[in-house]
Amino acid sequence: MRLQPRAAKARPYHLNIHHPAPRDPGYRKWPIRLLAAGLLCASLPAAHAVTTSWIAAGGGNWEDAANWSAGVPQMSDMALVTPLTKPASGVVINTATTIAGLGLANVNMRVAADLTVTGATTWDESGAFAGNITFANAANIWLAGSLSLTGNTAKGVNNTGVLDLAGATSWSGSLSAGGSNLTVGITSPNTVMRNRGVFTDSNGFDTSISGRGTFDNQGNFVKSGASLTRIDVADFRNSGSVTVSAGTLVLPTMSGVHSGSWQVNAGSVLNIAGGTPTLTGTLGGGGTLLISGGTVTVEGFGRNVPTLLDGGTLAGSHQVFDGPFTWRTGALAGNGITLLTGTVTLEGSAAKVIGAGRDVTSYGQTTWSGGALTIGQGGALPTTFVNNGEFRDIDGGSRTLNGIGFGLSTFVNADGYVKTGAGRTLVSSLLFDNQGSLDVRAGLMQFTAGLSNSGLIHTAAGAGVLVTAAVPLENTGTLAGDGAIDAVMSIINRGLISPGSSIGTLTAGSVTLAPEGTLKIELGDAGEADLLKLTGTVVLGGTLDLWNAGYTPQLGDSFEVLQFGSRSGTSSFDAIRLNGFGQGLVFDVLYGTGDVRLVVTAVPEPGVVALWLTGLCVLGGLARRGGRAKGGAQNFGI
Repeated sequence: MRLQPRAAKARPYHLNIHHPAPRDPGYRKWPIRLLAAGLLCASLPAAHAVTTSWIAAGGGNWEDAANWSAGVPQMSDMALVTPLTKPASGVVINTATTIAGLGLANVNMRVAADLTVTGATTWDESGAFAGNITFANAANIWLAGSLSLTGNTAKGVNNTGVLDLAGATSWSGSLSAGGSNLTVGITSPNTVMRNRGVFTDSNGFDTSISGRGTFDNQGNFVKSGASLTRIDVADFRNSGSVTVSAGTLVLPTMSGVHSGSWQVNAGSVLNIAGGTPTLTGTLGGGGTLLISGGTVTVEGFGRNVPTLLDGGTLAGSHQVFDGPFTWRTGALAGNGITLLTGTVTLEGSAAKVIGAGRDVTSYGQTTWSGGALTIGQGGALPTTFVNNGEFRDIDGGSRTLNGIGFGLSTFVNADGYVKTGAGRTLVSSLLFDNQGSLDVRAGLMQFTAGLSNSGLIHTAAGAGVLVTAAVPLENTGTLAGDGAIDAVMSIINRGLISPGSSIGTLTAGSVTLAPEGTLKIELGDAGEADLLKLTGTVVLGGTLDLWNAGYTPQLGDSFEVLQFGSRSGTSSFDAIRLNGFGQGLVFDVLYGTGDVRLVVTAVPEPGVVALWLTGLCVLGGLARRGGRAKGGAQNFGI
């Protein structure tokens, strides 16, 4: 106890700081009081003039010298508000105060006038009671120096006021789940904790920043502890940067526009679990962005960070995700563009819904292993999914690729769609526009609305494509393979039909071979030939394109190249082309009641055959010999 009153200190000089009008309209002017405190701090000696401790067990006024071990703390002093027991009535600051350092523990403090700390502040709560700071009269606390938050007991800030953190803040000390929790706005929505420096969360156990108030991050919030931290305040704002270096950071109640950046390092998770935030900043790192709830609007964004959509809704007018994108549950909201340049995984049994008005383009490999994929929902707006990579349909069960109606929902296969699952993929209420390659290696793809093909449709043996729409399948591309391609309203071929993968049989129903279309038939070295096998009616026309695939002609050889249930009238091929055969080879085309056959009626001279076998013979063109033969036959050769 001090026996003599302390001599009056020389009054420190006053600073007259003039702030010119900012030239940059985006310039953020710090409070003059905080700037003055910072300048003054730099001029102070390293050691505190006096360290004075709070000694009033029952609480009292800050300004009462009897409550302190060395008198009321002055501008260059260190104040320790660390009583052995928490003051019941609190430590009350009634006059604006500036000190050089502050230590807090067992705190029950009421701040009714501004408090500025120019140096370091420590706040350790390790006792049985949570520490609380309560604002009054819209007072604020300005911490120009560092802040250390330690201990395993909760800390809270309440009522109208701002806890302004300008220096480096370290938050640690949790010894169990829920230890060292921070509450911003215990009962009041007008409480603000503002970070302007680097706020580092290194807690080793799960903890949270919660409350009815606001956490305004204008600096850099860093989570370095390998635990889970929830920032569950009513209003979390990020105009600075958030770095998740380890563990998981959960944001369950975000809203408003966030212009700051987000860095998620490898092995860590940023989980946006609710709210309605709009993210306009940048995203980086090798960790995971998890959207598990709420509606998250993303503008721009998404450089190489793995993203998991699992329960929330992803919206935005234009968004880019360059890293792996996994979709388990949730939706992509409408009216915008989503570009997925990395790998895409559609997994889990839940439906994946693309809202009406959204255009989604995938440039990497997409793997679809479960759950319906719906293109267009919630309005009558055109909605499109464009596959510019390889779309792998791998689930062995049945699933649905559907939309809201033909003309409104479109799946554009601009590259490769590969179905390997043995089940049925039902494509309904949308147009499937195949501009690339549709390769059905197993199971069945059924189209109930429409299939447009200007690319390649290939089916493996035992697999099939079935069009049950009320319109024909008009083919301007290629139909090929050893499986089945059928349409209940027939196939109109204006492109190419090429049975087999090499030599093989392609099965269909009814086919019209239009004048501009081609039927390609290969003849193999073992005397076998491709076969187009139809169960319905054929309308013959177009070009029969014969290719040598190792065949050595023998007089009298016969090949069945087309089977059908019936033939329309006396229709026949309009033209024949021979490719890779020697001069002098002649086929007769025999039109039967259920098939079309080729018969070799002349073979090349031996010298020509030798030339042809060495590949030196120029491919010949069609040379009809006589027109239609009696009995429904044509004969042609080169």
